[in-house]
Amino acid sequence: MVCRAGHALDASRGLGLSAMLLSSAADHALVCGADRMEWQTLAWNERAIVFYRRAGAPDTAKVRFTHLLEQVPFARTQ
Repeated sequence: MVCRAGHALDASRGLGLSAMLLSSAADHALVCGADRMEWQTLAWNERAIVFYRRAGAPDTAKVRFTHLLEQVPFARTQ
């Protein structure tokens, strides 16, 4: 299962909705036979990082690359 682009609106912060959503997603993943969930947030999103760590999820190192093809073509390697 893949879910993309979740975020909390300022008006809904502090109501526990994100915790309920995360819990519901975990319940659904278990029912579907998953043994883990993975997600990511941008390094500058300290509020999300604190939330996920408080929920018990350890963070792991990851390197992510983005290349906009319409701006600069890939260099050909041989």
